[in-house]
Amino acid sequence: MLSEKLRELRKKCRLTQAQLAEKLSLSPSTIGMYEQGRRLPDIETLQKIAEFFGVSLEFFLTKEDNNKNNQKYFEKQKDVARIMEDLLVELENSKEIIVFNGEILNDHTKNYLKELLTIALQYGKIINEK
Repeated sequence: MLSEKLRELRKKCRLTQAQLAEKLSLSPSTIGMYEQGRRLPDIETLQKIAEFFGVSLEFFLTKEDNNKNNQKYFEKQKDVARIMEDLLVELENSKEIIVFNGEILNDHTKNYLKELLTIALQYGKIINEK
């Protein structure tokens, strides 16, 4: 129950066990044991995990359907990278007039914004992995 929910949340957030362990100040083997059901976190650690993922303690402790709970959680989560990627696609493919702060974007400004978004995405991925 807890092990499956933890593994699924970690994977949906695209984190390795080592990355999650680092973010929670735990060892990777501890995360592995939690996910395998070979060890249970103490209440303080479980609270830290729940806060990290933005879920309640109840989420980990109930027997409700895993997918149903996770779907509710991830509908509320915003993925900035996806938003930026969608914006890049919109800037590239839109046939409609696009405005920025009330002003119509010319091609030069659109291209400049696309370059900035691309750089920001690359930089964000690098920093987020640290």
